[in-house]
Amino acid sequence: MNKKFFILFFLALVLCFLPVVLRLSHNISTIPGVEPYYHLCAVNGCLNKQVSVLQEPFNLVIALSEHLGYSFLLFLPSIFGFLSFVLFWFLVKKLKFDNFWFSFAFVLSPVFVTFSFLAFRYGFVLCLILAGLVFMLSKRFKWLGVLFFVFSGLSGLVSFVASVFFVLALLILRPELRKWCFFILAFLFLILLADFFPPSVSYSFGFSEFFSDLGGLFGIGVFSLILSVMGVVFVWNMKSKFFYLFALTLLFFVIAYFFPPLLVFGNVVLACLSGVALSWLFKRRWKLKFLRSVSLLLIVCGLLFSSLSHVFVVADMMPANSFFDALGFGKGVVLSHESYGFWIEFAGHPVVLDPLWKLLPDGQSLINNIDLAFGSSDLRIVKRILKEYNVSFVLVTPQMMQGLVWEKQGQGMAFLLENAKIFNKVFSKDGVVVWEVLNEE
Repeated sequence: MNKKFFILFFLALVLCFLPVVLRLSHNISTIPGVEPYYHLCAVNGCLNKQVSVLQEPFNLVIALSEHLGYSFLLFLPSIFGFLSFVLFWFLVKKLKFDNFWFSFAFVLSPVFVTFSFLAFRYGFVLCLILAGLVFMLSKRFKWLGVLFFVFSGLSGLVSFVASVFFVLALLILRPELRKWCFFILAFLFLILLADFFPPSVSYSFGFSEFFSDLGGLFGIGVFSLILSVMGVVFVWNMKSKFFYLFALTLLFFVIAYFFPPLLVFGNVVLACLSGVALSWLFKRRWKLKFLRSVSLLLIVCGLLFSSLSHVFVVADMMPANSFFDALGFGKGVVLSHESYGFWIEFAGHPVVLDPLWKLLPDGQSLINNIDLAFGSSDLRIVKRILKEYNVSFVLVTPQMMQGLVWEKQGQGMAFLLENAKIFNKVFSKDGVVVWEVLNEE
């Protein structure tokens, strides 16, 4: 270990744990995000009974929260984030690249902040893949690398795609490992044939989701993108040697446009390209030393600013404490926006909709009916749909009133909640309101 490693050690430690510290300092003690609650519900058996769930390696880790307490899940992603930095450092060292600048770019990225904060499968799977690559490059423990890649392939479709990408990339970079790579690909092919892909939460995709500065949860920072493009330019003279790797990487990022969580794994590629650019910029001779200092300071500050600004964005992610405070009422089926479904199920209530509604036998008709109920101010239509799904409570959040469901106050069911006599307000705090559906005689 050297001085450079300990500089990055401290930087990674800060970026991994700073969002958690900020969240707790704002008196928010809940686990952030939607997907962590999917895993908790999958482990605890509180998901919709009509959805069959395949258990996955990450759920074994989540099960530890039963013994260590749910607050453990606030710190678990930080542990995986820090572990991914250590594994990436040793991976780059084994590949004989500039491990300081490559690791510097890996840590100073908004994506690193995201998977070091959210208790979902992707930070865990990234550690599996990085560990798999490190062991595959070792002399004695290649069988451990195979095991890690198989576990990653069992962790959902996105994780499967990432596993295949890195095995193929390793095959191109290290042809002497072809037997081991084909062995792993054979296992992954069996997983594909068996269709062993546990359900996953869908994330919105589009141009804005590709950039953290435009609000993308898995987005790339502008300075990271600029450095990555520079890195491509610098390695382009090796295109004849690594043509298949360039083509594979391009295909990977095209797929990532539609599946944003792939950018968690794409951060490895972007860090390598950015590392090439950073290494070149810091080692080349500049005629004007002042211009060199200003340019390099601007780049480093830009990377740091992108990461820190993302820290403040994710630190206040929903759910807030008030959301779970609102769920302290008696048992009954709850109607709310589908993105809140896992939170409500985790609190012990049946829910009409959750983010896995597409897997339900009548999923499309269900979503059509709920859209009709939310958008209608006709009491007869709303009462019929509420009765059809045995709804006892309706939970409304400020986000639902500000565009998530209704564009303005008094639209559709929002008007009926305030004015119809069949609804009784039973909770209201910080904009979260719960209405009980009264039984009519």
